Amino acid sequence: RIRTKADLPASVNSYRHAGIISREEAEALTAQLDVLLDKPEVRAWYNTPTRVLNEVEILCGKGKSRRPDRVMLSEGKAIVVDYKFGEHTDSRYHAQVKDYMDLIRQMGYADVSGYLWYVTLDCIEKVGQ
Repeated sequence: RIRTKADLPASVNSYRHAGIISREEAEALTAQLDVLLDKPEVRAWYNTPTRVLNEVEILCGKGKSRRPDRVMLSEGKAIVVDYKFGEHTDSRYHAQVKDYMDLIRQMGYADVSGYLWYVTLDCIEKVGQ
């Protein structure tokens, strides 16, 4: 639900109003996410005016599709980010992001970059071409 950093409070509060998290949890989560979204590596992903596609399916033929977590499109460029919340990194995820990148190139975007963001580990890995 978060396209820009300004969306953060409303997004977290929607979970609080739905009874999924408490007020205290909402405050803590908002503070934690605020810090994460202000990291130098990701600041532009949440502050630059781009077209953001969160969990949008990419059809790839034969009834199959892929769903990257976040794709940001701007002036012929695309950035793909896949979030992971495990306790360790895994090189197998690179193939997943490369697949997303290839599909986006097939859509006409020549300048495509990809990242794995291990949120709980506070680690961002750039995925090679």
